[in-house]
Amino acid sequence: MRIFLQKQSITEELYLESKIYFKEKYLKELWEKANLKESLVSRYLISKIFENKFWIKYFEPKTDNFWKPIFENDLFWSISHKDNLIFVWISDFKIWLDIETIKNRDENLLNIFSLENYNLLWWKSWKSFCILWTAKESIIKYRLINFEDINIFELLKVVRKINKFCEITFVLELLVNCDWVEYIIYSWTNSNEIFSLGKKKIS
Repeated sequence: MRIFLQKQSITEELYLESKIYFKEKYLKELWEKANLKESLVSRYLISKIFENKFWIKYFEPKTDNFWKPIFENDLFWSISHKDNLIFVWISDFKIWLDIETIKNRDENLLNIFSLENYNLLWWKSWKSFCILWTAKESIIKYRLINFEDINIFELLKVVRKINKFCEITFVLELLVNCDWVEYIIYSWTNSNEIFSLGKKKIS
């Protein structure tokens, strides 16, 4: 079992490296989907992990028209970025991740999740909302479905438990049910962001 995680702030130097690394055709295809620094730099980080850890000299992370990853070489990868911060992973088994910034939003958004879900997280706040949101997003990415397609999201259990992947320490472990399938979400937070990594629970 191999897993490589990396979180990285975007710098102008890293952005320029990314533009030089990829071939012109790939850059054009990417810009047609979204002209974002985060999109380019995150894919560059994925490519460099493929090079440094899996000895694949040049790799183009590709997605379909719905932004769903196209996997190659029996390896899985996922990208999440928010407010100039990037979170990527590559592994030979399927997991997914998401990142979200903790900030005040429209109060109605808090009602997306039930009071029972918030109670398991000990408080109803924007921090709790982001933990639940990134958990749900990581499952959506795992299943390669649209946000609206998950009709059931139920937080079953939350425990404080240390799980460490590639020097990143996750401090919460959530057990979540979606459409009768259970998932484990590992969550880590600092003062500004929530990072979640999810996988299907193995019976």
